[in-house]
Amino acid sequence: MNILNKTMPNFIIIYLIVLLVSCLVSQPSIKCNDIDDFEKLKNRTLAPFFKRKLDSKKVKQSLASLKADGSWKDVDYKNASRNIWKTTSHLSRVLNLVLAYKGSKSSFKGKKSVKAKILKSLDYWLRNDFQNKNWWWNVIDVPKRMSLIGMAFGNDLPDIQKKKMISIIKRSDLKGNPSILTGQNLVWIARNNIYRGIMEKNVKATQHAISKISNEIKISTKEGIQHDYSFHQHGPLLFNHGYGANFAVDCTHLIKLTHSTQFALSKKKEQILTKYILDGSQWMIYGNTLDYGAKGRSITRPNKTAKYLSRAAENLITIKAERSDELKKLVLRIEDKSSSPLIGNRFFWRSDFMVHHRGTYYTSTRMHSKRTLRTDGAYNGEGKKIQHIADGCNFLMVTGDEYLDIYPLWDWKKIPGTTIEQDNNYKSKTNIYGQRNFVGGVSDGTFGMSFFNLQYLKLSAHKSWFFFDNEYVCLGSGITCSSENNIVTTINQCFLKGKTTVFNSRSKRVLAKSNHKLKDVNAIHHNNVAYIINLPGNISLKNNAQKGSWRSVSDSQSKKEITNDIFKLYIEHGAKPTDKKYSYTVVPNIKVNGVKAYISKGNIKILKNTKGIQAVMSKSLKLTQIAFFKPGVLKIDSNLSVTVDQMCLLMIQRVENKIKLSLSDPKQKLKGINIRISGAFTGKGAKYNDATKETLVTINLPNGPYAGKSVVCWLNKK
Repeated sequence: MNILNKTMPNFIIIYLIVLLVSCLVSQPSIKCNDIDDFEKLKNRTLAPFFKRKLDSKKVKQSLASLKADGSWKDVDYKNASRNIWKTTSHLSRVLNLVLAYKGSKSSFKGKKSVKAKILKSLDYWLRNDFQNKNWWWNVIDVPKRMSLIGMAFGNDLPDIQKKKMISIIKRSDLKGNPSILTGQNLVWIARNNIYRGIMEKNVKATQHAISKISNEIKISTKEGIQHDYSFHQHGPLLFNHGYGANFAVDCTHLIKLTHSTQFALSKKKEQILTKYILDGSQWMIYGNTLDYGAKGRSITRPNKTAKYLSRAAENLITIKAERSDELKKLVLRIEDKSSSPLIGNRFFWRSDFMVHHRGTYYTSTRMHSKRTLRTDGAYNGEGKKIQHIADGCNFLMVTGDEYLDIYPLWDWKKIPGTTIEQDNNYKSKTNIYGQRNFVGGVSDGTFGMSFFNLQYLKLSAHKSWFFFDNEYVCLGSGITCSSENNIVTTINQCFLKGKTTVFNSRSKRVLAKSNHKLKDVNAIHHNNVAYIINLPGNISLKNNAQKGSWRSVSDSQSKKEITNDIFKLYIEHGAKPTDKKYSYTVVPNIKVNGVKAYISKGNIKILKNTKGIQAVMSKSLKLTQIAFFKPGVLKIDSNLSVTVDQMCLLMIQRVENKIKLSLSDPKQKLKGINIRISGAFTGKGAKYNDATKETLVTINLPNGPYAGKSVVCWLNKK
């Protein structure tokens, strides 16, 4: 005991000297707390990989099948696919071997034979330096894989290999091609530089890369997060579930990664990401199902879900971010869509996109204008048929699996909600702007309507959607085209589930699986949805098998032909239509036995469906929604009329002795609008004229990046 007491102080002194020397000599620019921070960053980065269940069988197979030169026989090293580059599976195996070698509970931990094979397989890649014609793999993907391998292998990595790996990682160049250093691409490139900084324990490089990502976490009028919390990439193009999905996961991961270190991001950045998730992307999902209209060309990738939003939300929950209770509800809702369902309506004026949530259904409309691009087109062989996805696409989900991986089977000229010329051309330009300014939506947060002034090649039409509680109404007018091809408005095209029942004024009947031309039809019921036909027309219905392959929509996918039964309901306007119309009501979550009762209630009243005005009233809600294509007047009933002096979208709702006005300017150019309402009212901007018995209301409109956003005001009855 006495000997221990005498020797202990000397031991402590020696230990402290060694520690100090290691901090000052081995890395002169590194402080001791820097080392602690780099250990935190490395451990937090690798933790998800080490938490994965190790597949010992696959590890043994990889070790046993490794050839003498460091390659694997079953890896295609000559693969040249720009979309899914199979050669990178070599690096995936190397990483798995490293995780097995380093894993604390792994039976392969620390084995020299495993280390030798890791180095041999790594040498094979470094020696050949495989690259792809698609820059993304060389600049983003391979450097990421190299970084993870380097961090995980740590001190077991020889200097000569480390230098070669660093040279590959440096292809993620933050001073590279400016055209790719935007939005999510910049985030990916900067992330690889962070990983390199961790490998090298380089404070300056790490801080610089983190600042690049931090600078991208902003509200922008260019690419990235918009003022309405939609996300743009490749120009003004909606991409929340494409590039925006990676942005949400990677940026929130960085928040979690750097938390409580010298590299931590500001509170403001955390708040922006929280708003992006809760006020943007979560409104574009239904349970675990994505709104496919917000995916861009990745709509043609199978098995994609909303799980990414859970990961992003959990990253913020971990650091106890603001609105964590809402983030937790989002995570639960993705697991079970009936858990705390979203109720409301949102219009994303920066992206020409409206969503409508009710407890038992979700629906949306996607459009384009002179301000936004139609689609991003077929890049790297995927998204080959998506040219019409923004032409008024109207998805409807009740169960959530209505369209899940339907896209190889889809008739892409009959996208739900669209009015399309039925040609076989899928090669027309896609990455182009719309041709009309008057495109937009109006929303009070609970209800909303959207309007699409369609102009594409020779086809033009006015299309509106009116979203209420238990139903929504779809109107079309002025449908005109000089083409010899048939023009079709598609009501829905989804998987066939159960019976298809058709109603007329006298009876109902169940349709056999076939192609049907429907005459004298009032309604069609399928899979707990009723489609009420308000205007007679040439209605066609197909409830039978369709064939296709994933290769037909994406070059990197399987050629195998698949077959499934599809429900396809559409209205044929014929060749060379002039001023044609349509009108139908969609009633989600209704049983077949409830259809006649719903029709007999007559809750919905179509007030106008012309080239000048489209207007619909919900009697139960005392809510009227109006699209004025020119200044005009609409008589709502014997007691109420409304006049506007500019083109606009307007909702007017009577609530006891008040009137609620919701207004927007789809052109996004006006400073204000004057509205005259019959009757005497008071309120902001209101002035009653006793001579005309009308109230003039002057409403100022938002400008700049908020132009197109809805304004809500209340009037009190005198």
